[in-house]
Amino acid sequence: MQLQRFKKSKLRLAVAIDWVARSVFRLWGGFRRFRRLDGARQGRRDTILILQTGAVGDVVMSLPALKAIRERFPRSIITLVAGPWARDLLKEENAVDDIVGLQPPWLGRRGLKDTSRFWRAALSLRRVRYDMGLDLRGDPRSLLFLYLTGAVQRVSYAWHGARLGEYLLTHVVPGPAPDAHLIDRFATVAAAVGCKQESRLPRLHLTDSERVAASAWRHGVQAEVGNRPLLGIHPGAGNPLRRWNPDRFAAVITRVRAAARADVVVFAGPGEETIAADIVGQSQSGSVVARVPLREFITRVSALDGLLALDSSPAHIATALGVPVVCLFGPALAEFCGPIGSDVRTVQEGVFECRPCTQERCVHPGASCMDAISVNVVVKLTTEMLLDGRVRENSGSWAANSL
Repeated sequence: MQLQRFKKSKLRLAVAIDWVARSVFRLWGGFRRFRRLDGARQGRRDTILILQTGAVGDVVMSLPALKAIRERFPRSIITLVAGPWARDLLKEENAVDDIVGLQPPWLGRRGLKDTSRFWRAALSLRRVRYDMGLDLRGDPRSLLFLYLTGAVQRVSYAWHGARLGEYLLTHVVPGPAPDAHLIDRFATVAAAVGCKQESRLPRLHLTDSERVAASAWRHGVQAEVGNRPLLGIHPGAGNPLRRWNPDRFAAVITRVRAAARADVVVFAGPGEETIAADIVGQSQSGSVVARVPLREFITRVSALDGLLALDSSPAHIATALGVPVVCLFGPALAEFCGPIGSDVRTVQEGVFECRPCTQERCVHPGASCMDAISVNVVVKLTTEMLLDGRVRENSGSWAANSL
């Protein structure tokens, strides 16, 4: 079908570009042997560069791998190259020593200036002369970036089994299973350099002042003082195919409020204010939380008794804070990129031959995979989430999850 032809043509183009680049690099040479880090060399601390060129949720899912690397190399200076959002996400995690905030040009529609800045940054990192570079994704574009940094050791796996770009590495990690979760894929790279992951669950932490701010915000938004669960709704997603109809969100709010006597807040990301206001208007309940800085969003999410979200970064943030989540999946597969936590309920309905899909134009516009998700199922799971013995006291006992 059209989607499958598009994917095949895209892969053929990538393979063709890879073949040309491979030939050039073979003529050029300059490949170096893999050398195990010994913790110190020539009187200085080893330097490690880690690449995570995914979106916000990918950085959250990288936390187990990042912390395992920190444990394995406690004396090394570790630098992370990731989107600017990584600074706020990792503020209290003590996983890396420095963060180079760069948004990859393939995340969103970036102009020529931003694209040029991204690649020039790779060349500027050559001055550091990193002893080891790790790319967690195995994306050939990331592998090229890693190569340009001049890291002595370059460790990652070849992309999706097609072995695209492995000639840019000094150590090629055997690729994980095609259906392996992203958390496990990232951990595979860390394990290749001797890192042992203590836990598979990402965890985010708050400062004492942030916990106080979260408690104050919770009391401020609730309509009544008492033991009423606070439900958050996040109806936004970067890919339009992952969005659910606002009418259905409104129906869920109306029924869950009646069943669980819950207070509701609807979060709005960049450009999503109209959608959030529409949901609140139709449900005639709740309040809209307009766009706030990422760290403030993290603080407020920690105050929730549950979050209903789509396949997007808020679901990963909430689970990393220990907040129960109901997550709606359409084009992607939850077993590949879904949030991992102690209380996560995922919803994915219908059988579609085009799933998994990463496109922005649906081949079933009249009956998409998101349309297949029924309000009844979401109401049931959301109500269960709030009434499953996890309603936390307004006094702040919920904050223990983010300690």
